[in-house]
Amino acid sequence: ANTSNALSLTNDGQQARRVGIRITNQTTMQPVSFGPDSAVAGNPNQFMVVTTSGANVAIPFSATYVKTGTLPIVGGTANGVATFTMSYQ
Repeated sequence: ANTSNALSLTNDGQQARRVGIRITNQTTMQPVSFGPDSAVAGNPNQFMVVTTSGANVAIPFSATYVKTGTLPIVGGTANGVATFTMSYQ
C-alpha cells in the first residue's frame, strides 16, 4: 500500500520512529517511489529499463535514511524490506 518514496521500517525490537529509507536510482538520481507488488503494465510507480539485445543491464541503487514526520526522530533499529518485481513486456 506504500506508494511514497520512503520505505517503511520493519518491526524489529527497539524500532526507530519517524524515519524511513529512501532508495535512489543512481542512474537518474531520482528517488524510487513504491507501488503494488504486481507485474501488470501501468501500475503506479513502475519504471522502464531499456537495453539493446544481449546487453548487460545495471541499475545502481543507494539507500539513505530520511525523516518522515514533523516531530523529532526517535532512535532505534531502522531496517526495511523492499520487493522488486521484474516484468518483461
